[in-house]
Amino acid sequence: MEPGKTYNLQWVLTDLTGTTKKYYYFYETVELPNPDLQLTTLGSSYNYLKYGVSLGERDKENVTDTLFIYTWIKEEGMSYRTKDFVYLSVDYDYSDTLEFMELKPNTNYTVSFRSKNSNDPSEYIEYKQINFTTPEDDRQVIIENIEPKMYGADINYTLKGVVQKQPGYVHCYIREKGTEEWRKVGYNNFNLLSNTISF
Repeated sequence: MEPGKTYNLQWVLTDLTGTTKKYYYFYETVELPNPDLQLTTLGSSYNYLKYGVSLGERDKENVTDTLFIYTWIKEEGMSYRTKDFVYLSVDYDYSDTLEFMELKPNTNYTVSFRSKNSNDPSEYIEYKQINFTTPEDDRQVIIENIEPKMYGADINYTLKGVVQKQPGYVHCYIREKGTEEWRKVGYNNFNLLSNTISF
């Protein structure tokens, strides 16, 4: 049996008190609930969103198997495209993470959590649907101070609008005043939002 599906039950009572067997039939319908998916935002920016996905306490007590839940995403006005799956097992307390990258700034998205990796509604059950809007791209490099040296400088900066440890780099280029050619003098990843480039 699968979560989110409806099942018909048939009860058969057999009466053996007479000379012939008599059968009595009773019918019921049982609807199994969808998994209680709990989402927690772990990080977000103009092109990135990370969720923690877990089962609610009700389901943690009753589930006996690992759940694979498939995620599909679509930009407003576009078609769904497959993204990934979350793996909810007792080994990880029925929790997993889900990341969306390369999103467009200031754009509405819908995410569908499904029982099967399919875009045919006859083949899957939609357990949950969420909507979110990415913010504007407001990334900035703020120069905190520059310490000139005889042959170079230390530049202390802070990144704004960037998610710490998100994949990416900040590069620093220099050119002599009055010239045209830029020369790269350093770069850092996003592991530290406040950092120094020295050259």
